[in-house]
Amino acid sequence: MPAAAATPEARLRQQVAAEFAVLARELARAREGADVAVHRARKTIQRIRAKLRLLRGCQPAFARGADLPLRRLRRRLGRLRDAAVRVDLVRDVLRGELPADERERLEAALRHVRRELQRTWAATPARFWDRLQGECARLAERATRWPTEGLDGASIDTVLERARRRLRRALRDTVGHLQPGLRHELRRRLRRYAALRRAAAEVLKRRDPLAARLAETARSLGAEGDLWLTCTALRRAADAGDTRALRAGLERRRRTLCLNHDGALIALQRGTLRRRHGLLASEIAG
Repeated sequence: MPAAAATPEARLRQQVAAEFAVLARELARAREGADVAVHRARKTIQRIRAKLRLLRGCQPAFARGADLPLRRLRRRLGRLRDAAVRVDLVRDVLRGELPADERERLEAALRHVRRELQRTWAATPARFWDRLQGECARLAERATRWPTEGLDGASIDTVLERARRRLRRALRDTVGHLQPGLRHELRRRLRRYAALRRAAAEVLKRRDPLAARLAETARSLGAEGDLWLTCTALRRAADAGDTRALRAGLERRRRTLCLNHDGALIALQRGTLRRRHGLLASEIAG
């Protein structure tokens, strides 16, 4: 096991190299047809991107440019992940208490989304995985040459402060609104800020309880998105028959969840995120 790195620059390089090794393993497993490995690969790319964003305080132009191939790599796995998620969501609804006619329609919808998942995997040739694994290897090699000069606590706090302000604006613009797109974008920003703070804590060797609180808030918002995606899956499953009543019930549940979550989001905007939470602050540093 390599010795612990002594500086933020060295720690970032060491941690990113370890994440790319994880990504290579998950892509190899995904290539064999493991749905869960696709999910883990996408999560690993998220962690690498969070580490890269830390460089925006000292190497902004490089960090923005280097993020593009990572974002493309993650998106290429999106079709496989989305198809698997639809199966999981419809299956979850089926576990509840349902009238016989609705259960029959849901079972038909489950068969439909399973066929979609199978078709998606069947339409993913070996050359797709060749390209992904080759790109992963190239990006891992380039990461060893990331320019990390100037990376320190102050530059990282600058990045965190910008992200905090963006998240507060997103909260202000979303609370009270029910549109799925807006809610999804807010959850994305929450997850990104939580991942950024976690990455910063790892690089600076600090404690950051706020990161876990933000991640938990983002997870709770995920239930809203799950209901919306379930409705979408049912709408696409033509052989499931008329699912309008079922979808209307799911939509009512989604709207209720949104309203319930808004209280916590207002407290986050007006309380926790109202002031700066830099990792150099004594109440966070461990």
